[in-house]
Amino acid sequence: MHHLDLDLFPYMIEFTHNLLKNQRGNALIEKMDTRLATILRHHGLKIFHNRLADLARFTILEYQNMMQVMPFVLDGLLEGRLDSKLIGLYLKWNDMYIKSRKSAFTEIELDDFEKLMKSWAKDFILIGSYSDNQCQYPKLHHFLYHMIPTIKNYGSPNGYAEINFTRINELKIREGSSEIIDGLEDFLEAYEYLKII
Repeated sequence: MHHLDLDLFPYMIEFTHNLLKNQRGNALIEKMDTRLATILRHHGLKIFHNRLADLARFTILEYQNMMQVMPFVLDGLLEGRLDSKLIGLYLKWNDMYIKSRKSAFTEIELDDFEKLMKSWAKDFILIGSYSDNQCQYPKLHHFLYHMIPTIKNYGSPNGYAEINFTRINELKIREGSSEIIDGLEDFLEAYEYLKII
C-alpha cells in the first residue's frame, strides 16, 4: 500500500481532530463533520454522509476523496494564522501526494519532492503535537528519511511495482511454459523490492 494513502493521512485527520477538539471542544468537530456531510454530489467524489464516524473502516478511495475536500472543509474553522497554517499543511500534503504517484523522477523533480517533504514535515509539527506518542510512527520516519534514498537507488516505488506487476499480468502463463519461470522471477524481484520499501 502507498504510504500516503493508508499510513500517514489517517494520522493527519486524527491529529487535526484532536487540534480542533482542543481549541473549542466538540463544537469545531461538529462543524467539520457537518461540512463533510453537506458536500454536494460530484462525479467520482464520495459523499461523507456518516461524517468521520470510523476512520479505521475507510478505504483508500475514501481517503483520496477526503484529501481533495479537506482544505475546503477546514477553511475558516480556526482563526487567523492557525487556520491558514492548517490549510497550507493539507495543500502541501495534496501536492506531495500527487508528486509521489509519479512512475519516474528526474533529478530536479526528486530534489523538489524532497524540499516539499521537508517543508510539509516542518508544518506537520502544528498537528503532530496532538499525537499520543510525539509522532514516533515508523511509517512517518520511513517516509521522511528513507523514501528519497529508496527512490534514488531503486526508482519510484509506484513505477517499479507497476511495471513488474503489469508484466506478470500480461504473461500468457501455461503449464510447463518457460514464461512461468520468467513471470515468477519478475514477481519475486518486485516482491523483494517492495519488502525493502
